[in-house]
Amino acid sequence: MKAAFIFLTLDQITKSQNFKSIELATMQITLVGANSYDDAITKIQSLIEQGYTTIELCAGFGHQGVAIIQASLPNHISLGVVRFDLHPSLNMQSGDKLFSI
Repeated sequence: MKAAFIFLTLDQITKSQNFKSIELATMQITLVGANSYDDAITKIQSLIEQGYTTIELCAGFGHQGVAIIQASLPNHISLGVVRFDLHPSLNMQSGDKLFSI
């Protein structure tokens, strides 16, 4: 199984920092940073093309952000979400407020 955890950050992400993977016996888990919901969608689409079938979103994705990501996914992709509304690394904001959704 190939799974990815997508986190939101206000920091710039360099190409070398973009994807970090851990290979386990039964799965590959990849950590992916995104600077916006649109950036996350672009990176998730790339992951899907590489055979990823499970996506977990960090707590920075607000309710609307999760809905936007879900709407962009094909039906065979599993989506999970970590949840708290005021995210410490996003200046105690939800991604919904930060990205003006």
